[in-house]
Formats: sequence, C-alpha cells, structure tokens
Amino acid sequence: MKRPENRKKSADEPIYREFRKLKKHRKGQAARAKEEQSVVYENIRKTEKGWKHSAARYTERMAEELRLPPDIVKGNPLVHLLGSSRVVVENYKKLIDYREECIRILTGIGSLHIQGEHLRIVFYTKDEIKIVGRINGVEVKT
Repeated sequence: MKRPENRKKSADEPIYREFRKLKKHRKGQAARAKEEQSVVYENIRKTEKGWKHSAARYTERMAEELRLPPDIVKGNPLVHLLGSSRVVVENYKKLIDYREECIRILTGIGSLHIQGEHLRIVFYTKDEIKIVGRINGVEVKT
C-alpha cells in the first residue's frame, strides 16, 4: 500500500504495525487451537468407528486425549480430609442434612455422610463446601 505524498509520518506508526502483527499472530493461535481440537475429535471418531457412541465414553476419551484427570471430567466428588478437624468436598450436588453431629451431602456417586461433634459449615460455593469440627468418620453410601 502506497503512502500518499502529503501525509506525514506518525511517531506512533511502528506501534500500530506491531499491534497489527500481534493481532495476526493471535488469530493464528486461535486457528491452531481449533485445528488441534478437531484433530483430537477425529482421532476419537476413527478409533471408535462402528461402535455406538455414548456421552460417557466420549467424555472419557476426550479426557484421555487432553490429559485431564478423569475424576474431574466425570464429576466425581473430591473429598479432602485435613487432619481430624476439617473436610473439604468438591463437586457436590446439594446439602441433604445439616446437624451438629452429622452432615449429609449429595454427590454424583451417592450421599456422603460426615459424622462428628460440633460440625459446622465454614463456607460453601456451588462447587465446594468446607466443614470444620471434630470429625469421627466419613462414609459414602451409593
């Protein structure tokens, strides 16, 4: 593109040139990521050819290809017991029962029963719940 003769050179012009280069580079990265995703999908489709696809099998294969922890992808609960005074539960569905000696939580694989003394919920979000108190036992019922 030719520059008109009467136009002055701007001091910011090299910056704009660098900005345009960076923009093109980012577009290229997005295209490569999309291409990698489609390659992963095609690999899964080729290996599973002739087999009836199910959502569970597909997510399992996708997790393997992308090297993600299978527990997280499947939505299984993660229970962290920190000593005998704290429990953190991730990937829970809802709180079933809340008493000072027992807390029951619904998870993707069943209900989680936490027995103890002076149990209380310190904080919770839609994905995580933290319980403190003297914990005597943690039990999973499917």
